[in-house]
Amino acid sequence: MNFHLFKKNQSFNSTLPGANFLDSKNLNGKGLKVIIANDANLEGQAKNVANTIVKRSEILGVIGHWASEMTMATVDIYNP
Repeated sequence: MNFHLFKKNQSFNSTLPGANFLDSKNLNGKGLKVIIANDANLEGQAKNVANTIVKRSEILGVIGHWASEMTMATVDIYNP
């Protein structure tokens, strides 16, 4: 799901098309949802996205940023 389609406090369990696709494909009630966020390869945007992500308790991990520079700019946000 595209992170930027959601409002600040909107649940990721929304009525977006395909949002419940994996509900019947889980294992013991657990599945994987992938949220995509775009930092536009800009440090300010990367920090904004990172700060938003860490406030969402249902997001358990982050893979990426595309560029190492954005990772370095946000690593302390994800791991204070």
